[in-house]
Amino acid sequence: MLIQETIELLVILILISGLATAFAVATVFAFYLRVRRPPAHLMFMNSAASTTATLLASLVLTDNRKLFLTFLFFVAYFFIYNSLGRHIISYDDTFRVLFLSMGYTREEFFMNYLLVQGKWKLIESNISFASSSALIMIFSRELSRFFPDQWVGVILVFAFSTFVLSVSRWIGEDFRNKLSKEE
Repeated sequence: MLIQETIELLVILILISGLATAFAVATVFAFYLRVRRPPAHLMFMNSAASTTATLLASLVLTDNRKLFLTFLFFVAYFFIYNSLGRHIISYDDTFRVLFLSMGYTREEFFMNYLLVQGKWKLIESNISFASSSALIMIFSRELSRFFPDQWVGVILVFAFSTFVLSVSRWIGEDFRNKLSKEE
């Protein structure tokens, strides 16, 4: 029974993250047509921050499944936007001048190279978000079933620790040498 529920939940979350991917790609493309880089203030949702948001949502929105899945859509959107935006920034800094010197336009470079190279990044982001969210939801539900008195405290400890991890990643990205490449 648990395996069937897990697979069903994983399929739902893959569909949600697939829809969020379509919106994230459209948003990145719209920003890329106007400016060279996606806005950095929208790239705040790293993997630790998405885990924190999912843990807190599983704590607060346990009774309302539709609201919880809607919240997970927005978390998936910002997570995939962050992943795709960072991918585009790293490839754009490296290969943009080469492609533009070969006569490509910025839009052709984005469509023919960046998105083609980013398809594996998008697949990885979808699978990692869906699997981590499914595991968090199942962990929270089973924890509340086995330890009804203590599950809120355990979830809050995990949420706090992932929040500290996400803040440390944000601080680490601010102090990282901007001229060094991620890959």
